[in-house]
Amino acid sequence: MEINEVAMGWVERWAYEVDDPKRDEFEWVDEFEYVATHEIPEVGLKLILAILTLEPSSHLIKVLAAGPLEDLLANHGEKIIEKVESEAKTNSKFALLLSGVWQNSIPDKIWGRVQNICK
Repeated sequence: MEINEVAMGWVERWAYEVDDPKRDEFEWVDEFEYVATHEIPEVGLKLILAILTLEPSSHLIKVLAAGPLEDLLANHGEKIIEKVESEAKTNSKFALLLSGVWQNSIPDKIWGRVQNICK
């Protein structure tokens, strides 16, 4: 499965209200996102960047920041933070996306680096 296909499915799934049965058609997107952000951080970051290139609505930007990106940093911050910092230096949309992340379970050390990006 191509990452762009998953990204398009993610945007389409979130276009429906949470209680809309049509969202069920995109359950595979949730499964892919979960595995990517919890087990394969490089793929998780690629998925987030692919979704961002689709220029989702401001509502979906908030969902992307508070969902997949926050999960990725909480689960694999040590492993992925340098790639996140590098991407943010050259991708202003990604840097802005980071400002929508909340610390929650992100380790303090990683959170400090995220905050430095957002300054």
